Parts: sequence; structure tokens; C-alpha cells
Amino acid sequence: MGKRLVAFFSFFILLAGGLIVRILFLSLSSEYVEAGNSQSSYTVTVASSRGKIYDCKMRSLAGGKAVFKAVVEPSAATTAKLMSMKNPDLIFDIEEKLKANRPFLIDVPDAGIDSEGIRVFKTVTRYAPTTPAAHVVGYMNGDGEGVSGIERAYDSLLQNFGGTLTARYTVNARGSSIKNTEPVITDTLHNSDAGVVLTIDTDLQLIAERAAKKYLKSGAIVLLEAETGKIRACVSYPDFSPKNVADYLDGEDSPLLNKAFASYDVGSVFKLLVAATALEDGISPDIIFSCGGHVTIGSNTFRCSRRAGHGNLDMRGAIAQSCNCYFIELSKQIGYEKLLAAAKKLGFGKKVQLGDNYFTSSGNLPDKGELALPSGLANFSFGQGTLQANPVQVASLILTIANGGEYLAPSIVEGVVNQSGEFIKKYPSSPKVFVWERETANDIKNFMVAATQEGTAKPGAPNILSSAAKTSTAETGMKKEGKKVLQAWYAGFFPAENPRYVCVVLAENGESGGATAGPVYKYIADNLTKLIFEEYEE
Repeated sequence: MGKRLVAFFSFFILLAGGLIVRILFLSLSSEYVEAGNSQSSYTVTVASSRGKIYDCKMRSLAGGKAVFKAVVEPSAATTAKLMSMKNPDLIFDIEEKLKANRPFLIDVPDAGIDSEGIRVFKTVTRYAPTTPAAHVVGYMNGDGEGVSGIERAYDSLLQNFGGTLTARYTVNARGSSIKNTEPVITDTLHNSDAGVVLTIDTDLQLIAERAAKKYLKSGAIVLLEAETGKIRACVSYPDFSPKNVADYLDGEDSPLLNKAFASYDVGSVFKLLVAATALEDGISPDIIFSCGGHVTIGSNTFRCSRRAGHGNLDMRGAIAQSCNCYFIELSKQIGYEKLLAAAKKLGFGKKVQLGDNYFTSSGNLPDKGELALPSGLANFSFGQGTLQANPVQVASLILTIANGGEYLAPSIVEGVVNQSGEFIKKYPSSPKVFVWERETANDIKNFMVAATQEGTAKPGAPNILSSAAKTSTAETGMKKEGKKVLQAWYAGFFPAENPRYVCVVLAENGESGGATAGPVYKYIADNLTKLIFEEYEE
């Protein structure tokens, strides 16, 4: 019995030993080690993107400079390679990431470091240090969500057009990559070639931006194509870089505010609407009023731009010389109801929709109660009082004159394109609506030409092309360092005979429309001539 137990026990020991040897063999086999360890992976996201924002010629407005990123597999060889770059900031970053002992991503200066265990990818940043039409393009927050501009208005669409570039590594239980295995690269960044197309023309935009930088401390420029109402340039100054928004949060003169869409006191540019309403009402342009330098209504005294007075003026002279007294008397002939109705037809007091969920400010249009008062109507007659408008609204007024009395809503978004650049959604052109007779518009145009040739708009007259324009020097009721804060406007179109572009310039806290905003208009008109008409040499 004892011998049998010993034999059985010995056999059991041998069997168990064999199993242990087999398990040990399997555990030491590199093939089975790799198979066992290959059950998990680690993915490094190299880059992510969202849909592009294009100008009218399919040039990317939201697309920055090329940068290089490297995905590194930790090893003695790759560590030595990286340390050889002798970049203190990069070395500190590498040392921190090496502690995790798994593939990691770093920025590198170029592709020269690409080697075994280090894969370098060329990517493109969302923004360049300087971005044309930055206020229109807008910017994003740290989570990649649109905060302003087109980035905000079309945020969902741009996110849906996004793509990624990833490298997926096979790793063991500790997260270390398995040697001699290639990562799986997945690249869908091309998805973001789809995006939103704007009416902005980068060439014209850059001319307008140079004009702003040269002459404006703070203000805005809107340039429209007369035939279509499309906004070809839209500038707010000072500008900012969407790449470094934090640097501008407390900047002087509100660099993050899109002043082209914001509301301001209008002033004498509004006299064009008053004059057109008078002509439509059958009042002759030859009607004469005498300007003695001021008009007293009740307890209020309204001063003219020329304190000594202009004497007797007809409508042409009143617009050319920007006579307040003339338009106070003219408004009495028209009545506030017709003036208010005319302003509403041209979009004053109402937001301008420029795209899906993309609007300007509404400005402010005085109500009937205010205008029923003689002093309220007097202020309204030359664009003062509570009247406020944004540069796009003022551009709509000028555009209506340029187009012979046809109102055309301005636009800034052409549509949406797929990855191949084909439109999958295109916004139709706004219908033209006659608000004035063509003869009325032509009369106003001639009065504006006179203002450019012999009146207040002369400082902004282009060197070669003819132009029709009107100035404003609007009082705000505010003071800065003891001086009145004035909003200076220069608004017109060129060439005068066959209008091709409408240009509106706002100079915040300017000296006068002619002196402060006029040179901006002149610079743009002359340089557009050089670019497009190829006649002007600076």
C-alpha cells in the first residue's frame, strides 16, 4: 500500500513539474509575449482641425503657418536624439513626458529629427500671427468653440467638417510601446477642406487694412461691390490676432470689438436720406433757405458747421457744404412721418443679417414721440439726437444712391463648400427694391460729386477716378480729456459715373469727416485703381 502511494505521489510531482516547465516555456517565448501584450493600444492625437473659412477666391482666411510635430517612442536612442537638439524648453518638456514611458507628442522646429522611433508630421495652425479680416473670421476659446465672428455663427458646421491626424501604438499592460511594431496612422484632416466661403476679397481687404493702419487710431471701413452689395472688405481697427486673443482683452480702443458692425452717432451723412425724401415728396432741389449760422427752436440753439453761416443755399450747395440750418428747414417741409418711413425702408434701426446667425447691431431710430417735437425733428434732420447706425447700414444708404435708387441688402457669406470646393449651399443674391426714383438718386449723386469737388468731401477725393461722397462730423455728447468726442465719417462711391465700389470710413474721435476719414477713403480708392483698373501709380 505504501509503495503504491509513493509511486502515485511521484507521478503527480512529475506531471505538475512538466506543466510548470511548459508554462515557463510559453511565458518566455517572445512570440507569446508579443501576442499577450498586444491586446491594448495607445493613441496620440497629432493634430485636429475644423472646416476652413475662405475668401471669395477660395483662399483660406483661417489657415495659419506650417508647424512640425513629432510623436516619440521612449527609448535610450530617441532620448539621446532629442537631447541633441539643445533646446532648453524642449528638453524640459521631454524629460517630463519621458516619465510616463509611453509615446508622446512634442513640437519640433523642422522635419530633420525624423528617425527610428521619432515620427515627424507637418501640420498647419488654425491662425497665422496676422489674419486678414480677423473680426469677421472671429476666434475660438480653449475648447475649440467659436466665440465671435464666422467662427461663432457657423461653429456647428465648422466642427462637423473637422478632421484628425492620429498615431495608434500597440502597448503592453504598463503602457509601453511594443518594440518593432509600426504605429497605425489615421489622417482625416482633409475633411476640413470643406467650409464657409465669404464675399471678402483678400487683396481688397489688405488694401483697406493698410489704409486703417496708416490713418486711423480707431474706427472701421466697409467696402461694398456696388452691383452685388457683397462686402469685399470689412475692417475694424485696431485689429487683433485670433492666435493670441488674451493679449488684446484689455487693449486700448477695444481691439476685439467689430466696429464695422457696432452703432455710432451718424451726423451729416444722414442728410442724403433727408434730401432724397424731399425730392421724392416733390420738393424742388432749387428750393433755397438762408443759413445765418444757427437756428433757434424754443430754448434750443442748433449751430451750423460754419458758425458765420452759409448764406442762401439750394439743395446742391447744402449737401456740398454740409449746412445744418438748411436741413432743419427742409425737414419742416417734409414732416417727421415721411422721414421716419424712409429711414426704415433703408434698414435704419434694424439689425442687418449677413449670414446664418450673423448680424450687425441694430443701431437706434428715434420714435414718433421724439420726432414729433420740433427739437427732435431738427436733430434728426442732420443725423444727430438719438439716431445711431453702424457702418454697414450707412453703406446701404450710399449703395442705394450708387444703384440709382435700388436698395440691395449687403451680404458677406457666399455659401458652404464640400472638400472638393463645390458649393453644397449657396446664398441667393438679395432682390433689388426700388425705394427712390432714378432721377432722385442721380440728383443726390450729383450733389455728392459737388461735395467731393468743392465741398467738405474734397480732402478724400481720389487722384484719378471720379468720386461722389459725403462727410459727417457727429457729436456724441461725450468728452475725453476735456475735448468733445466726435465720430468722423466719409462715405461715397467710385467711379462717380459708373459706380463700382461703395466705401464707408468711420474714424472714432476724429477731427472731422474730411480731415480724418477722407484720407482713408482716398488711399483705398487710389490703390484699388492701381490693383484693378491698372491706371494708378502710387
